[in-house]
Amino acid sequence: MRSSFEDLEVWKKSCRLSVRLYKLLLRDCHDYGMKDQMLRSSISIPSNIAEGSEQKSIPDFQEKTVNCEPTTVNGYQIFSSFYLSSNSI
Repeated sequence: MRSSFEDLEVWKKSCRLSVRLYKLLLRDCHDYGMKDQMLRSSISIPSNIAEGSEQKSIPDFQEKTVNCEPTTVNGYQIFSSFYLSSNSI
């Protein structure tokens, strides 16, 4: 039986990150542009992992998840947004 993306620890952690961000931003963020960007970025990470799990071969799966530029970019976007929001004057 083939394992599902739902069994992957990285998918579980990225989902928890998205949920935590959603709860935090819903409560504390009044910059709606930044809020929207951070939520979209965090949601795309587990989505890319789920999409990659549907690939037919391990190299295809790795290409979609491990080496996937959007996932890396979204992680940096989330980090940068946190940095900017916590250091704003």
